[in-house]
Amino acid sequence: MKKKTIAILIGAFACLSLQAIDRDSLRVFKTFPFMDKGGIQAGASFMHQSLSSTNAELLLFLNGLDMSGHLTRLNPFVSYSYAKDRAIGLSIKYLSADLSGQSAVVDLLNEGLQMKFDNVRAGYSSSGFELFHRWFTGLDRLGRFGLYYDTAFGYSENRLEFYPEKPSESYMNGYKLSFDFTPGFMMYVLDNVAVHVGLNIATLSYTNLRLIDKGEVTGGRTRFQSMLKGNPLGLVYGISIQL
Repeated sequence: MKKKTIAILIGAFACLSLQAIDRDSLRVFKTFPFMDKGGIQAGASFMHQSLSSTNAELLLFLNGLDMSGHLTRLNPFVSYSYAKDRAIGLSIKYLSADLSGQSAVVDLLNEGLQMKFDNVRAGYSSSGFELFHRWFTGLDRLGRFGLYYDTAFGYSENRLEFYPEKPSESYMNGYKLSFDFTPGFMMYVLDNVAVHVGLNIATLSYTNLRLIDKGEVTGGRTRFQSMLKGNPLGLVYGISIQL
């Protein structure tokens, strides 16, 4: 009986000791607060890189391509922290690309229409807005380093214009709806200034384009796309200021 009583006491003491241990010390990966409630952030994300017909979603309506060029993206934004480590925001999106190549074929499948250009240059521009929700996770006690996760709904209007050797009055315009998931890393370089880098890893989008020739709509095409891998054109860098 005495042994049983001693065993019960030892068990009770062990349970109380375990409860006294800081649970955070048992975690393999600790997290810390990163963004206070009520804060306002303003900044911009940007990207400039080379692209080709193999990695450019904007050329999804062109076949037989041998084109390359450069793409520039600028997205100023403002956000508000409605709760600790939670923020909602609005971003204005602008994208511009300049491409050149030997040939291109515009293929509008649902209209059975094709147009071929040789020794062509193309200019692509897009502007729109994005509503996003951002979730932060701090990595250190000082709040200097953290991870963020963006989910965003965006709308943009697009224009793709061709500049072949022979003058042409043909171009394509339309709109795009998208839902994106972008994780990233953020670091405060000053008390209220942070830099970040992110990569879009998942996108759900609907694109509608029309071919305009001499002022008249001569064809069109729509596309629904889902992507569950890193997009090389979705890499962005940015800076933000805590107001």
